[in-house]
Amino acid sequence: MFSGTPLKQRWTLLNKIGRGGFGEIYSALDLETKEHVAVKMERIDRHKRALVLENSIIRRLQESKHTTKFISSGRNTEYKYIVMELLGSNLWNLKKNQPNSRFTLATTIKLSVEMISAIEDLHKIGYIHRDIKPGNFGIRNSRRSKTEEGISQSYCCIFDFGLCHKYLDSDGKVKPAREKAGFRGTARYASINSHEGMELGRRDDLLSLFYMIIEMLNGELPWHRIKNQEKIYHSKKNNTNKEMCKDLPEEFTLFFEHINGLKFEDEPNYKYLRKLLTESYIKLGFDENTKYDWEINQEVKSQKRKSQKLKLKKKNSRDSKQIISSNFLEDIDKKNEIILPSLSDNNIQQINEKQLEEADETEASSSTMEVVDSSQEEADGGMESNEFDKIFKMINEDNNSQSVSTHSGMKKTSCKCIIC
Repeated sequence: MFSGTPLKQRWTLLNKIGRGGFGEIYSALDLETKEHVAVKMERIDRHKRALVLENSIIRRLQESKHTTKFISSGRNTEYKYIVMELLGSNLWNLKKNQPNSRFTLATTIKLSVEMISAIEDLHKIGYIHRDIKPGNFGIRNSRRSKTEEGISQSYCCIFDFGLCHKYLDSDGKVKPAREKAGFRGTARYASINSHEGMELGRRDDLLSLFYMIIEMLNGELPWHRIKNQEKIYHSKKNNTNKEMCKDLPEEFTLFFEHINGLKFEDEPNYKYLRKLLTESYIKLGFDENTKYDWEINQEVKSQKRKSQKLKLKKKNSRDSKQIISSNFLEDIDKKNEIILPSLSDNNIQQINEKQLEEADETEASSSTMEVVDSSQEEADGGMESNEFDKIFKMINEDNNSQSVSTHSGMKKTSCKCIIC
């Protein structure tokens, strides 16, 4: 099936977004509502009719807050399909995007409480999932409410029911366990009972959930890097619950002990399990306003974007001021270039010539005074002093004139008069 393929002239397929146990999943556009939806498809010639079973389970779970909303179903010449609500990211992808690929204790507990409820809702209609793992839970971001225990939630939804098995008969009683059922599930999360080929029951879904919880908190399971199914089984046998829960609140050990003590036909005490985790949540100081890790990350990224925009705005403002200041100084320089040339070399030369003329006159006056006899010098001593006062006064006036010229931006020149 290719993108752009219409279904019932209403849903246009867009992109492949995943692959389930027995089919492919596409995002699609609802031409009536203009909303994006999910479409799961299965070839019509498949021997196992997994999509028929999934269609039936989704319809029966519509009263649950922890399953996708059913929209429609049908078939064409090649495929059977189910149209349903499009969820946000699955838990596997959300976990991968966290630091060290793990969730905080607060987020893990909140998710676990929701997943217990999702699994309980499935068990109530007579089915076990048999493939509980992070990739089969997605977050519905459009709704928020509270659990019975008071923890806010954004509804963690369970999906992909291709491996589900009906464990109740028509009378609502647990079917007898088969002696040999074979392996079912994903090796990393499957219970030890599945590895040993035993009939799976409600306890096994919750044992898979326990492995999920440990992985969400620690980032990986002890057998994370093992590929061989048989070796994974032995690793599970060798790793006790005490070792896996050694750094966790005691409620997680009690959680495992309750599940591990159940027999095939026993009904788990879902309320007790939720209560254990909720009590741990409250003891640790969390409340209903504590946000999920990905919500906090989104807020941090949003704040960083705002901070970067503010810094860029301030930088642009500084650059604008520098440009204005630079232009202003350039204008001043241009004006000075117009004013200062009038006080250039010609002006300085004129001033120097005037000083020379005045100096010559002073020299002539001084020569005349030299021919007077000594008696006259004594009689006219006061006059000689007055003449020198005039000369020094003239020199001071000339120096003051040069000083003013220098401060006005003129080129300072040395005096060429005889006195200097």
